[in-house]
Amino acid sequence: MGAVRHIHDVNGDGIGFAAGAGVSIGIPGGWRIDSQGGYSEGAIGYVTEDPGFLGDFDGPTGDDQNTAWEVRAGITGPLISPNLTVWLDGSFVSVEGEDGDSYESWAAKAGARWQAAPGLGMGPEFVFVNLDADEVANPGFNFEQDDYEVWGVMWRIQRNF
Repeated sequence: MGAVRHIHDVNGDGIGFAAGAGVSIGIPGGWRIDSQGGYSEGAIGYVTEDPGFLGDFDGPTGDDQNTAWEVRAGITGPLISPNLTVWLDGSFVSVEGEDGDSYESWAAKAGARWQAAPGLGMGPEFVFVNLDADEVANPGFNFEQDDYEVWGVMWRIQRNF
């Protein structure tokens, strides 16, 4: 996968890009391992949701681009029957700003999906995210501590067409 984008700023223009690759491996019994990696300069939204709020561009010219890389891997498979699927997913992201700001983030997600009808599934999802922001000095967000941790629990309903 890849993307190229134009960066426009009042002080200059630049070009940002992102590239990545993934692999999916089937395991006997209906299980699957998926992994993905990506790298970006000036288009970090393609490899991360940017929880540290650095953005794509940082500096007086369009060539001052923030960089990011990420890796992600997960395993998915049936639990009791083909209609009940479980998964576990982990990811790591590193973002470096042109002016020296940087952060790292890792996340873990687990969930289950019951297929109520063909193409319709639902179930719980649990998420944990850790953000190590001790080097970020973003004036729009007050980082007063080194690590931020977020827990999430949700009920997911998904319809595939």
